[in-house]
Amino acid sequence: MSKREIQNRSSGESDGVTGGVFFNLLGIFLALGAALGGLLLVQGRLGQEKENLFRGSGIVTMPLQVLETETQVLEVTEKTILSEDQLLQAVQDLGSGQDVYPHEPQAGQLSMVQAIDCGRDWVEDFFMRHFGLSGTEGAEPGLQEFKAYCYLWSPGEGGVQGKEDLFHSYWTVSFQSREMTAELILNGVSGQVLDASINCYVSLEYQDGGGLSAVLEEYARSFDMETGEPGGQWTQEGILYQPMGSGGIFAAVKTGDLFLCRADDPEGQMIQSVEIFQFHFYLGTL
Repeated sequence: MSKREIQNRSSGESDGVTGGVFFNLLGIFLALGAALGGLLLVQGRLGQEKENLFRGSGIVTMPLQVLETETQVLEVTEKTILSEDQLLQAVQDLGSGQDVYPHEPQAGQLSMVQAIDCGRDWVEDFFMRHFGLSGTEGAEPGLQEFKAYCYLWSPGEGGVQGKEDLFHSYWTVSFQSREMTAELILNGVSGQVLDASINCYVSLEYQDGGGLSAVLEEYARSFDMETGEPGGQWTQEGILYQPMGSGGIFAAVKTGDLFLCRADDPEGQMIQSVEIFQFHFYLGTL
């Protein structure tokens, strides 16, 4: 083999090696690009799903800091109060026993954050105020540390079809804190609390001389309806009732307590009794 042929062959082999390295590097960069693009796509999709869930309905945990930040940017709108006919229809919806169908809020209905804010206001400004609960010891009055779960639903399969149907949707909002658990049902437009079941794990004390009677009357008056003459309340089977309006609607509250025993040590030698105070505020018809 001549010297020129050897040089040409060596040059060809060198070009082949260089070309192989180039294509290998190109393949690696393409693979990395595809992986990075896929990661960004997944993150974007997760962000979109999170935003959709936050705008719509679902069961989520709302830390206090997030709730306060989101509440600051809400539009201030005029408060809606249900008419007596709308309230009567709401009472019938809640007592119908129909299956519930979750859905996203429509225009004119409360968002998830607004529903949680309405529920929190009711727990702090109404319930906790009346029963002397001030939140965590040493903190400002109110719910300082809590979790909130909520979803929006309508009774029956029809869902929200028109403007009037907006009032036939309801937010179920649940709170969990060190002092209590509370499950509220709010009207999806007005945010008025139509039903509230509360379990308290701390001692309670009425903050006015009227006791439970005064608490129930204020709850009934929150619906902006006449509550009848003083002394119009009555008790039946341990439930206190308050008449409202002229259409046969009433507000009611049922109370009770429950004792739970639990072991304070692994061997079960130390038994502690925990008393749970239970309250159920609700509306009904005669």
